[in-house]
Amino acid sequence: MSNIEEKIIEIISTQIKINPAELDLDSNPVEKYDIDSLDFVEMLITIEDEFNIDLKSSPDKEIKSVRDLIREVQEALKEKNA
Repeated sequence: MSNIEEKIIEIISTQIKINPAELDLDSNPVEKYDIDSLDFVEMLITIEDEFNIDLKSSPDKEIKSVRDLIREVQEALKEKNA
C-alpha cells in the first residue's frame, strides 16, 4: 500500500469514524457508510487540501468506490507533477 492510499484511507476513516482496517476499498462510501453528500464533499475537500490537488469529477469519471477515489488522487498528482 502506498503512502497516498494510506493517507486517503486515514482521512476517510477519520471522517466516517471507523477503524481504517474496516474500510472496504471496493465499496461506495456514501452508500455503505451512510455518508451524506455534504460530508462526502467535505471529505473530498480535505483530500484535495492534503495533496494540494483539484479533483475534477465528471460523469465519465464518477467516484463509485474508495478505490476509484484513490485512483483519481493518483491521476491528479501525476498531472500536477507532469
